[in-house]
Amino acid sequence: MKKRKTVDLETIKLKANHFFTTSKNESAIQRRTLQFFVTDLLMEARQYKGFNYLHKHHVEEGMTYGIEWNDAGDKATFKDESRIFFH
Repeated sequence: MKKRKTVDLETIKLKANHFFTTSKNESAIQRRTLQFFVTDLLMEARQYKGFNYLHKHHVEEGMTYGIEWNDAGDKATFKDESRIFFH
């Protein structure tokens, strides 16, 4: 069997999204680095479809999250901009 020489971008995106939701709070620099790298790959391949910030319910208790909206839903507070997920 011939070894595969390419990696599916969807797999890379899924692995990055998993890292964004499960990595330690102290790993913000690593998350930001991965965001730039994956964004560049997706843009180069014309497969970039945007991202959203993770909400509190997307991560385990005690973990940082990306954004929180006020009760009226008209004002966002950015908590940790390294907590995102790619579409």
